[in-house]
Amino acid sequence: MYFLSSDERQLLVKSLLPNARQQIIADELRGWSWNLPPMEPPYSLKLAVYEVANKYCETSRDVWWRKVQGVRMPPNQPMIEGNLLHGVVVKAISRTKKLIWSMGLERAGEVIAALRDFDHVWFEREVAKFQSAKHVDELTSKARMIWEYEAAIIEARLRESMSRQPYAAEDSIVAAALPVTLELRIDGSMLGLSKHLSTDAYQSAEPLILELKFGEKKDFHRLQVTGYALVAESLYEYPLNIGCLVYPRFGGDRLSVEKEFFLIDEELRQRFLEQRDDRMRMVFEKIDPGMMTDCPRLCPYFEKCHEISGVQLSLPFREEKTK
Repeated sequence: MYFLSSDERQLLVKSLLPNARQQIIADELRGWSWNLPPMEPPYSLKLAVYEVANKYCETSRDVWWRKVQGVRMPPNQPMIEGNLLHGVVVKAISRTKKLIWSMGLERAGEVIAALRDFDHVWFEREVAKFQSAKHVDELTSKARMIWEYEAAIIEARLRESMSRQPYAAEDSIVAAALPVTLELRIDGSMLGLSKHLSTDAYQSAEPLILELKFGEKKDFHRLQVTGYALVAESLYEYPLNIGCLVYPRFGGDRLSVEKEFFLIDEELRQRFLEQRDDRMRMVFEKIDPGMMTDCPRLCPYFEKCHEISGVQLSLPFREEKTK
């Protein structure tokens, strides 16, 4: 899901990259200006990128519960499903790299054959980690569709790379066919963020930070990618101007994948910093922001927010789609 089709790569090379080169980003809004305002964090505390970017709770009371009250709730069903299905993508790509390095290209046929087999035992172990996981059969069906999708694309990329470069060694083929770093660990402490951040994927062949999202599109998803881009700029002092959100969609036995490319412009950078500063102030000053007027029932903190002295209130709530 992280690999670009020929059409998507043309869009990147012929449109997005030229536009990114032409846009002007003030130096103060680059991550490498982490020691100067507005990039410099206003408080000496650390937040995760999702704690800054997410707006599932419009008042940010979920952050207040976690960071001020020290209350951590178990993940809800959409979180569990997203975690497990994201793991399938990681497993398929990382397993291929390991097989190539361990078996060698002279056994490429065996590598491809091994890749086609969905690892049921591994996935069952992953599901077992979440005791509250529901609809396991449906979840396993989705995982299989993702695995088969990834296996087909990886096989095509491997065969193309090996045919174009018949004398290339294993590491060279991996770099050419699978130019993606999965769950890249980066230290965001210079920007007031966690030291242990993890991007979903970083494309080394194309200057892209990608995030995989299972569920409905949200405007603030772009802010999460923006946060990772700022952190990467602070560490490597290299401009990152393009983000990509990947949205898998399941319809019966069919899987479709939509990629949403966007420029990480000044507006997104400013919005991220404003939300970082607002939430840091809330945590530092222990400000209770109060509840939303229309709480999503699937919020892990729904019960906490709706109890007073152990009595649950009968307040309006809305259901959230979990597809």
